[in-house]
Amino acid sequence: MSKDRRITYRTDPYEHVVQADGAVIVAEDNEGRIALIRHTIPLHGDTLSLPGGMVEDGEDPLNAAKRELEEEAGLTASGWTPLGTTVPMPRSTLTLHMYAARDLSDGVQALSTTEAEQGLTVEWTPRKEAIQAALDGRIKLAGAALALLLYAAC
Repeated sequence: MSKDRRITYRTDPYEHVVQADGAVIVAEDNEGRIALIRHTIPLHGDTLSLPGGMVEDGEDPLNAAKRELEEEAGLTASGWTPLGTTVPMPRSTLTLHMYAARDLSDGVQALSTTEAEQGLTVEWTPRKEAIQAALDGRIKLAGAALALLLYAAC
């Protein structure tokens, strides 16, 4: 499925949306800090989340996670652990693949035009505070909050 394509079907009495899968990453550095992403999303305003994005056609979800971590946060990782998958919306084909990334190194941040326009920045947040942000609603996106809580449970 193309990056910009979402197809909505109506199957009475419901609609469902065909969307590409996604990947989200909990990246923790050696100081116990989590890389959070802050940006302005048109529908939701100022949003705190995790690095992540769409899985391209034919792309392995782990490879998508690696690509998104470097593109958004400018990081690479040598340690990867799957945290699981979820279907965040009942009427969407989207499956979200969640990963933990450790043993981080600097990579090359390569924001898309949209991400740059949204003012995407990386905020290093202590692990406990990042998990609290998932619990108290400061992290609004369900997949990011779930990934952080699964990571905390490991």
